[in-house]
This record gives sequence, structure tokens and C-alpha cells, in this order.
Amino acid sequence: MHESVSNADELISLAQTFLEVLNKGLGSFSEFDKLQCLEKTVATSLALVRSSTNEWRPIHKLPAEILGRIFQVAMPSNAPGFLRRDDFKAMKTDLRARMVISHVCVRWRAIALDMATFWSIVDMTSQPWALAGLERSKTTSIHVFARYPIHNTVAGSLLTSRGSLVCGLSLEMPPQHQSIVPDELAMALPPLPNLKCLCITTDRGEYDRIRPPIDLEHRPRIFPCPPLRLTKLILSNQCWFPGGIALGQLTHLRITNGTPCNYPSLVALLRQCVLLQQLVLVDIPIINLEDADEAVNGHPVELPHLRFLTLGSTRIRWSGSYLLRTFAFSQTLILRLFGFEEAGIRGLPRSSAFTNTFDRLVFQDASVEDGMIFQAAGPDPSCGLLFHAQNMRLPCTTASLRPIRQLFFGLMGDLKNITRLTISSMRCDKAVPFFPTMPSVVFLRLVDRESVGLTWNDDHLLNAAFHACVVRFPNLVELEIWSPREFIRELACMPRHLKRYTFYHIRGDKGDCTRSRDISPNGPALTLYREHGVEFKEYDANQEPDIDLPGIRPTRGLSDW
Repeated sequence: MHESVSNADELISLAQTFLEVLNKGLGSFSEFDKLQCLEKTVATSLALVRSSTNEWRPIHKLPAEILGRIFQVAMPSNAPGFLRRDDFKAMKTDLRARMVISHVCVRWRAIALDMATFWSIVDMTSQPWALAGLERSKTTSIHVFARYPIHNTVAGSLLTSRGSLVCGLSLEMPPQHQSIVPDELAMALPPLPNLKCLCITTDRGEYDRIRPPIDLEHRPRIFPCPPLRLTKLILSNQCWFPGGIALGQLTHLRITNGTPCNYPSLVALLRQCVLLQQLVLVDIPIINLEDADEAVNGHPVELPHLRFLTLGSTRIRWSGSYLLRTFAFSQTLILRLFGFEEAGIRGLPRSSAFTNTFDRLVFQDASVEDGMIFQAAGPDPSCGLLFHAQNMRLPCTTASLRPIRQLFFGLMGDLKNITRLTISSMRCDKAVPFFPTMPSVVFLRLVDRESVGLTWNDDHLLNAAFHACVVRFPNLVELEIWSPREFIRELACMPRHLKRYTFYHIRGDKGDCTRSRDISPNGPALTLYREHGVEFKEYDANQEPDIDLPGIRPTRGLSDW
């Protein structure tokens, strides 16, 4: 209240000054300094008016604590997967967002500057940003972004002064140092006793075979004292693995886009990571696979706390069969596999207790970019399988489909426990025959993703898929078909034990080509459906069912946690 009265008094004083100027006329203020004084009077008046206006807005009445929480939630760093391969770009975006929020108005800036946690992301690559971030973060824990080299730099001295506050460190290796193993980092970096997350990435986009392979047996020590609280380690595009780290304390390990890695050394390293909960190995060329059997030696790597395992490749040969044989799968694991190469199928393990509990299976064939996606899960949501065959799309030749069938159904083993199946494809007539005969399936959802606005001549594809369903899944009890096509005309082969058959058709407005006389109230489609007990429903295009199994697909990129 006192502030409002003070603003009102100041506005009255400014208004009187402004009126005096108008009464005298602008000609009496021909001198430059007097005109500047007038300009300042007008600007101050507008600022006070706007400030008073803001006080009446609902958001301005929120307590500072709630507004500060909104600021935190709005930050990019608050989103899952903030530390990705392009984490330095994400950091710059995050800093810009903080700058924007702190310059909206006086109150927002005061709240932002008073929040130490709002400035917990510190950019050591810029001295002004580093000094401002360290000053505003006060004594709160910080995540530091720095660029190699650090020795005898401002970043090194600032890290030394705040070493005990650093809970996260992202270190970027520039392109000119892409093949250098920085043995001197232990002398450049200060002790970071509270470090929990370490991210090291090389600023290089393409895989280069000239760079040396990762030597997992001789790892350069990068800290003067081991960071005993370190639990997350992220390596991207690296040719070396940091040493002086307590591997037995790691809960999250992600290695992506690296140089070749020796398979026996990798197995030996993973055996030490006994507390791992999430492991990501993507685009890591594996060498010395001829020693694979000797490295495992009948004793797969047991990681009893592992909950998420991601193995994949986007541009190099996929050694999935060897990596899969490396681990002993628990009953509380979600396994994510992506990438595909026929050469990686040899020696693939057959069915295991890991897949025997699966009773739900989802197949998606969405687009050329997505490829084929398989999801499987059981009653326990903590156990599941995701297999993504990239760049594969129906219709394919039989020869090209055979390796994928061998790979996925080899992983699944015996399919006798699958009772619920969902198939989503633009060519359901090809997708249904892709599956073997599965007598255990009692529920089938068939989602036809063909274009909207088809004529009756296109219905033969859906009829072919319907006939294939009857053959492949002979014990169906419930069938759902979602399709923009008009209807299935041949229902004579519909099994008698099918208790519920529902046909969902995209709702068409008057004059829309998706609604024809066939599906009018007395049209031939609805007449035929009534005769055979088929339930007919209509839906909007944005009402298609969510077919993803809970917790199986990552919320962001495949290589994220």
C-alpha cells in the first residue's frame, strides 16, 4: 500500500512537470539538455504507469515462492534428457531463457535474482556469464559447463574457488583435440568431492576411423581425488574413458558415438558397475569379437539393479547378438534395441525367462523414418521389450523380412503366452501375414493407417487383412478394426467363437468422401454388420487409440534415459 501511494505522489509530480512544459511550449526548451530532461520525464511517467498496471494483473499477485517455482519449471534444464549429445547447445538455450525471464519486469527480475537455484547452470566458457552465475547461485549446488583445455584458464580458477559446490560437470573437447587423451586433466581440475554427474563430449559430428580406439584398460585419471559421489557418467563421441572413477558407484552409464571398443575390456568394465540402473550403448563399434565367448566364459554380466538397457546402432554394424549374450536379464528390466543389420543376428539367444511373462505385443509400421517398431510387455510394468528396425517398412520383399522375423521372434521365443495383440500399419494386408500362427491370441486390435477418403475399390486390402487374421489367430474372441476404409464386405468366414467384433470408422461430415451411402443408416455396410452382430462406431481422426505400452518407449530420443 505504501508503495502505491509513493508511486501516485511521484506520478503527480511528474504530471505537473509535464504540464508546465506543455504550457510554455516546446520552443522554450530549445536547448538539448532540457529536451533530454523532458524525454526522461515522459519515460519515467510511462514506466510508473506500466508498473502500476502490472500490479492489477493476476500473475503479479502470486507469491514470490510460487512465481519462482514457475520459473524453474519453465526452464529447458527441467525437462527430461537435458544432458544430450548437444548439451552445450541446450545450455545456451537455457541461459537465454533465464535472461528473458529476468528482464520481463522489475518484480520478476528481483525474484529471479534472489533465487540462487535459478542460476545453478553456470557457463564457464564465458567469463561474464561465469562470474554472474557464480555470484547469483551463492552457495547452492551448480552444474558447470566448461571447455578443454582448462589449465591456466579463468574456468580453472573459478572451478577451484567453488569446487565443493559442483554437483555436475559437462566438459567439451574441441575438434582440434578430438584425438587427444588429456593426461594433464588431473592437474587442471580441482577436487570435486560432491560431483554426481559427469558428461564428456567431443565437438565432432561424424564418426572418424582415424581416431584411436577407446582403451578401457588404461584410463586417464582426470580428477586429483576420486569423486566418490559420482553416479552418472555420459560419454559422447569419445576416444577415451575417464579413470579415477569408482565404477561400483555408478547408477547411470551412457556411451554413444564413440570410437571402437575392445569387447573383452568392455565386459570386464561392466562387471565392475554392479549398481547400474540404466545403461545405454549406442553407435559403439565393437572389436575383437572373436574373443567374445572367452570374455563371457559362460558367466554373463549380472547387473541386479539394472532397470533400463538400451543397445543400438544408427550407422555402424550392429553387434546386437554379442551384446545381448553379455547380460543376464532380470525380471525387472526394460530392454530397448534399435538399428538393424542381418549380420548381427548370428548366435542370437533364444527364449528365456525374461520374455516368458510377456502377454501383450504391439507392432507398428508407421513411416519410412520410423521403420518397424515392436513392443512387448507383461502384467508387471517394470519388464518389457522395445525393438526398432529402422528404415524398414511394409511392403517388403520376403527376403528382406526374413532377417527381421528371425531377429524379433528369436528374441521373443515361444509366443504361446501372447494373448493381446495390436497391429498398426498402412498395409495391414501385409502386416498380419508377417506374424506366425498364434493360437493364444484372444484379442486383436487392427489399426489401418491408410489415407482418408478411399473408394470401395480399396476395401479389398482390408478384406485380405481380415482373412489373414482368421487364419493366423484362430481362437480370437474379441476383434477391433480401426480404418478409414468403409467396411469389410466378406464376413462369411468370421469365426463363430468371435464374441465381439467392433468396426471403428473415421466419422465423415456431410459431403465428406469418407461417408458414403454404404455406411448410411440403411446402407449395405450397416445392414451386413447387423446381420453378423458387428458393432459399428465412428470416430474423429484425432481419436485413434493410444497403442503404446506404458513405459516401454522413451519420452525423448531412443538414447535418452
